[in-house]
Amino acid sequence: MSWREQLKEATRSAHQDLDLSFNRLDLTDPLDYRLFLDAHASVLPGCEATLAASGAHTLLPDWHNRIRAPALADDLATVGGQRLFTTSSATPIEPAAAFGMMYVLEGSRLGGAVLAQRVQHNADPLCRAATRYLRHGTGLRLWPLFIISLENADCIRDKIDAAVASALFTFGLFANAARLAKTELPGA
Repeated sequence: MSWREQLKEATRSAHQDLDLSFNRLDLTDPLDYRLFLDAHASVLPGCEATLAASGAHTLLPDWHNRIRAPALADDLATVGGQRLFTTSSATPIEPAAAFGMMYVLEGSRLGGAVLAQRVQHNADPLCRAATRYLRHGTGLRLWPLFIISLENADCIRDKIDAAVASALFTFGLFANAARLAKTELPGA
């Protein structure tokens, strides 16, 4: 079984939990879309900082093309989101764990195009204009290139458990952020 298949199988339940957590937010509603972006902003920059501190550029030569925090910050500024980006030092993680975290981040990019289409039905033109984060990397073949790097990563050979644990942890961060966003909804 490939590393991708092992990660997919081991994280299936966490991935489903994440999808269910975010499904309560209606991306055609301006408030919900802001909450969606705020939730992502509470997790993504920290993950990217951790990966940068862990030498992601040595694991993925095109790492600089994958960084989405600036696009997310731009979208938040456009829609008036509440999340403030802070710069803090990040603790490096081992390469296998970095691949687990990247698996979640890169996989989330796949659903971005679908979600961006939902946002195009948002009543607020500012929200409709704020899809740089969801469309980031369009046309760059980032997922297939990530999978090639993942499958060729010798660092995972004896540490698939570290990759899985990191992926589960990252899914959990996003799911928790989604649950917290729901508490900010009126009537929640």
